[in-house]
Amino acid sequence: MHYRILEPIQAEDNLAQLFNAYTRGLSTYEIVTVPRETMREYQQEMKQELEAEDLDTPSAIVERSLRYYELAVLRNALHGLHQSVVQAVGTLHSFFTTYEGDLQRFAIENRIKTLEQYGDGEDDNWEWNGIGDR
Repeated sequence: MHYRILEPIQAEDNLAQLFNAYTRGLSTYEIVTVPRETMREYQQEMKQELEAEDLDTPSAIVERSLRYYELAVLRNALHGLHQSVVQAVGTLHSFFTTYEGDLQRFAIENRIKTLEQYGDGEDDNWEWNGIGDR
């Protein structure tokens, strides 16, 4: 079995390069952490450690599992953060391209679109048409 927890982010931007460099620095930690046993072997090892009843010493299998979990959470966090930042940059780029950075223009144009789509909010737009509760 081959596991790869810290898959690199498939992008060429600076943030992806930074995160990939950071995770490359954890490659030794990843190698030590990945599971080497099948689920059956894992269950047997866990059962043996539980039967040993040495509750003062932390279990090796539990510690490995915890490290694996921490790396998986780190990977998900870095990939999620990268995706969010890239989306935010795209939204800002679109805003500056479309509205030239003018917040008032953005607000006016979006208000006009909303009015065209949903009406102007006047009471006559809300006259009961005989359908539903009055």
